[in-house]
Amino acid sequence: MKLTAEEARYIQGLVARAKELHGEKWRRILEKKALALPKKGLSQRTDVLEEFDPGEEEKFIKQLVQKNIVEIRKQETDIQRQGCFQDRYGDGNDKFIGLRPWKLRKLEEQLDL
Repeated sequence: MKLTAEEARYIQGLVARAKELHGEKWRRILEKKALALPKKGLSQRTDVLEEFDPGEEEKFIKQLVQKNIVEIRKQETDIQRQGCFQDRYGDGNDKFIGLRPWKLRKLEEQLDL
């Protein structure tokens, strides 16, 4: 599967974020497209993808969606916006990001995830 260096770095950052938040369940979370996408994007978090700005991040997400690797899903959520959950998982966005299962297996081999 052909990826640019920036796309590969974005996917690695996405997987790193999933591992940080969900531990052993990271693969299942990404396959279910259940990783919360912060409203400002992962690039605005201090621990993930510092080299991307929001415009660049959006561009890479669109490219990866076109390549049928990444999927964004939108879901209304009714979660109390306070405490530890809010601090860890996002800033009120209703979008979730994930990787298609068959692509995830290939990416694991290609990118050593």
